[in-house]
Amino acid sequence: MLRKKETYTNTIFIPSKVPRQLAIDILHSHGEIISLNPLVLSHHPVKAPRNAPADEYYSTWYEITERVRYVPRTISFKGCFHDEPWGLQTHTYAPMGVDLRNTYRIVGNQPNEPPDPYSSEENKGLYLREDVEIECNLTLISFVKSQLRAASKVLVDRFIKKAELLDAGVLQGIMEDGVLRTFNPADRTSTSIMMSPDERARRLSYQMPVSPSEHSRSGSMSSQPPYAFSPPQYRQDYGREFTAELPADAYHAVPGPGKYKRPESGYPAELSAMNDT
Repeated sequence: MLRKKETYTNTIFIPSKVPRQLAIDILHSHGEIISLNPLVLSHHPVKAPRNAPADEYYSTWYEITERVRYVPRTISFKGCFHDEPWGLQTHTYAPMGVDLRNTYRIVGNQPNEPPDPYSSEENKGLYLREDVEIECNLTLISFVKSQLRAASKVLVDRFIKKAELLDAGVLQGIMEDGVLRTFNPADRTSTSIMMSPDERARRLSYQMPVSPSEHSRSGSMSSQPPYAFSPPQYRQDYGREFTAELPADAYHAVPGPGKYKRPESGYPAELSAMNDT
């Protein structure tokens, strides 16, 4: 069986207001990146296959179900995701011996950043660089490449838009277990919108700005990125409307039989007990 390998690169400009770390955090949120692919129907984490190579065995693995363009059928396959300080690497093993490797790298420079060795243009902003490597049967290479290019364009466009809306506060995001989670307030089917009031208040409390001293005292808040705040139109006025019932600080013993017979007298309970004797 003759196999062929092809590679190509896409480079997309990232809006200047989007910080580098936000773009990287979105790439590290695997579930959200997978869901941005228009071909994906579902996904869930799985253990590494027994035949996984050593350099991929300890990566994060998912089983992904996609629909095939132009053909009324679906396919399921496994793939590994490996986070890098500069972005994300993925390796998926699709059916019929299709081997796909994707590298998503945030390149370029923002003001006051050192030169990026992967970018030829200094201080011209940030870019998302996608390097794709396809290896499969010679008769399938054209079909696979065309399908990947079409899906990749939609995925990258959605990625850029998500980063832009998160930075603007239209989408809301929090960090949970070191992973960025976002939800769209306009999406009424989202479970985040249908959460209980207590859960919504808890999540909104994560999104309140905190002082540097509070960051240093709380490990969970110290990892909170600046873009995970509620936009002004959704932020609650905690100064006027927030109420909380706190547990009492004092301990009150339960009186036993024969004690505290006349609490209505106005005397302390101890004196009332002494007067009874």
